[in-house]
Amino acid sequence: MHRLAPFLKNKAGRKALLIRGLGILATPIDMMLMAAFPGMRNIYLDVPDPAAFPIFIVSPPRAGSTLVYQYLCQALSVRYISGFWEVLPQSGRYLGFGMRRPAASFDSFFGNSVHLNGPHEGGRVVGQWFPAGPTHACQKLGDSEVIAMRRYFRDLSSRAGRPVLIKNVRNAVRVAALRHALPDARFIRIRRPCSDIAASVARGDATLMRSRHETFTVKPEDWVALRDLPIHERASQQVASIEAALDRDLAGLDQDRLYDLSFEAFCKTPWHMTLSIAERFPPIEIRPDMPPDLKQRTFTAR
Repeated sequence: MHRLAPFLKNKAGRKALLIRGLGILATPIDMMLMAAFPGMRNIYLDVPDPAAFPIFIVSPPRAGSTLVYQYLCQALSVRYISGFWEVLPQSGRYLGFGMRRPAASFDSFFGNSVHLNGPHEGGRVVGQWFPAGPTHACQKLGDSEVIAMRRYFRDLSSRAGRPVLIKNVRNAVRVAALRHALPDARFIRIRRPCSDIAASVARGDATLMRSRHETFTVKPEDWVALRDLPIHERASQQVASIEAALDRDLAGLDQDRLYDLSFEAFCKTPWHMTLSIAERFPPIEIRPDMPPDLKQRTFTAR
């Protein structure tokens, strides 16, 4: 169980708690919207847009994926999962959430953005097809889940007319299932020194969790064997396990569907790397309303 105090002391943390609470309260509204407008679920199914493929940002937690996600959503003409969409994970796909450029902000708290219309992990959106269990790992979904996921993303492709960019750290141990369910998906893999990632994961667990046997983030397939280890040793093995899963599950993927991104290099030249991503995954375009100073932005990898 999470400690509340660290979230309450941070603006982005408070927004995370707000989104979680609103999501629980809005569940009946979400279902009512889906029931009240049954035509929404079918009107776009016959006109999918082949240019509107999903792009998944994958990496171990604490590898810089939130910063990369925030920057790309401001620079590229993509749809993204926003805090509002997380509140209404079913009907939100039809309500235009994540279409407008997010606020020009790079503040976050353990993956949580400050703004409700900013890029969000989208746990309720992305996780709806994956089974609950002692780990987050999934190699393959059942037939009914595959059909439901494909229908959802086909709705998105027809509605958005642009690629859908998604960042949820649990997807790092779900790549095989995603590749099977969504054969046209692209992946941006973020790399960062494992020692830096592990140290940050250990700090996060110590800061956010009530029990030292729990983690605030991704539980890889061998989590049950890791959970009782000393916190720093566990974090190191946890990150190593996630990296191994990414190596295995991304193996053999065509290079036009995979972009390998060094976080340190991104921080030095984010605009150059953004153009490279757009070139790798055509026909992504630059947002016409991109913040004018975004091309000059650099970051410190910490």
